[in-house]
Amino acid sequence: MPRGLAALLLLLCVQAAQAAQFHLPLHAPPRVWPEGKASLLMGGGYFGAGARGLHVDGPGGGWEVGAPMGERLSGHVQALGTAFTGTLDPLGSRSRKTGGMAGALEADLAFAPGGAQGSWRLYAGAQLGLTVLSLSDSGPAFKNGRLVVEPDTALSLTFGLPGGVEARREWGEWRGSAAAYLTLSPGGTTFFTFLVAGPAGMRSSERIDPFAALGTRLRLERPAWRLGLEAGLSESAPSGNNEAVTAAYGALMVRLF
Repeated sequence: MPRGLAALLLLLCVQAAQAAQFHLPLHAPPRVWPEGKASLLMGGGYFGAGARGLHVDGPGGGWEVGAPMGERLSGHVQALGTAFTGTLDPLGSRSRKTGGMAGALEADLAFAPGGAQGSWRLYAGAQLGLTVLSLSDSGPAFKNGRLVVEPDTALSLTFGLPGGVEARREWGEWRGSAAAYLTLSPGGTTFFTFLVAGPAGMRSSERIDPFAALGTRLRLERPAWRLGLEAGLSESAPSGNNEAVTAAYGALMVRLF
């Protein structure tokens, strides 16, 4: 029997797996304040996230370019990314090993009423998020007496609108800041690849419903050393086909100029 016909018969007899949380929301409030010139920050750290049926962690990093756009305004472009490994349970039956990456590209506009010497500011922006999850041992499985096919790879694209407030304070040569934010997302799309039938595998997609995430970030820096240490925590609310996701990270940032 030709491979394509065999694959078609198999797929007609199986049920597609229920989707788990296949996307990871990422966001970090902008760091550069309007201090008269453009700045570039780069850094790295560690990221972890958990949801029902999903637990991953791994190293990550990012960069940010910020520049003044007047006495009180500043513009920011930043990218965040992480590679991770962990477990994923798309069937609700047993956990499978997974690996992948998540990233976000974002542009923000910040307004500091007190300018470069101010103690607080507001910001808002837009971001494009990407998450890729792979199942290292995907394949057919039985659930409730039926043969269920798991996806081999899930690629998710999301759009987000983050906004928040940040307050800072100085102690001699040290500066500390705390930020709180809300990200609203109209959703996105997850694209699945099913390779149970080899090259004749089935591909499908699923809409990601709108969701919202709350988060906070603490940052401690010493401007003379051009170093900043930060930690962030976020929680996305369950909505539609989205699970609640708790994420945390820690990073060391270096100001190159």
